Amino acid sequence: MSQFTVAVVARRLGIAPATLRTWDRRYGLGPGEHAAGSHRRYSEDDFGRLQVMRRLIAAGIAPGDAAKRALAADPEVKESADFADEPVDSLADLLLALHALDVNFIRTTLRAQLKSFGAIATWHHSIAPLLRELGEQWEERDHAIAMEHSLSSLLMEILGESSQVESPINTRPILLTSAPEEQHVLPLYALAAALAEKSIATHLLGARTPSRAIAAVIAKNGPSAVFIWSQSSQSSQLVDFSCFPSIRPAPRIVTGGPGFAEMPHPAGAVHARSIDEAMSLIGGPLGL
Repeated sequence: MSQFTVAVVARRLGIAPATLRTWDRRYGLGPGEHAAGSHRRYSEDDFGRLQVMRRLIAAGIAPGDAAKRALAADPEVKESADFADEPVDSLADLLLALHALDVNFIRTTLRAQLKSFGAIATWHHSIAPLLRELGEQWEERDHAIAMEHSLSSLLMEILGESSQVESPINTRPILLTSAPEEQHVLPLYALAAALAEKSIATHLLGARTPSRAIAAVIAKNGPSAVFIWSQSSQSSQLVDFSCFPSIRPAPRIVTGGPGFAEMPHPAGAVHARSIDEAMSLIGGPLGL
């Protein structure tokens, strides 16, 4: 039977090694066997019980009660024990962690998915469903606000990390921005991370960007493409395309989001219906 160190098990569960030691000391959820003079190692059965403990706590069960149920459970390791770099592929686990405000578990899981599957797949498979879950939770307003703030900050953090490009293929970063008064900007971070996987550098302006601020960056940096995101028709209507400077070569103007879906676009501007389509439209001028 395979055996694993405290560090490996902690990383896989998305908890601190100190938490594992506390569970061992308080509840007896430690390594089943320990040879004198050797480091403590967990078996597959040990790991299975810890998975039960982790999920019960994420569901809101008190640690003491969760430990009793975990110890009584017949451990079923649903995932391969050879898990060193394999991400947790379970939206249910992420949703439980979101409700429990377990930011550490979500961070560890999404980082692993970004590394293994890339930004677009992680967005479609995990991030977008988590955001939809938040949209359905507003009847529990206070808790939903806490979840939204925690998740938004976390996503900006990990997608921002993935957006860094050491040796970009473009000398002029792609400009990514929101429409004026638009506050929903997480798709911009996902797009920046996806472009970084193609070694494309970006300049992200963020939320509630006035049209003249967008125009100033276009004039100064001369990007090959500009992507503008709008979640609502109210914010998309505030974009003043006429103030964008005429430069050569002219940047490709790409819009994204439901706010722009039914809006007439000026000549030369195009609408992307998905992150995948935005990638294609932005990468065109770069020969991708």
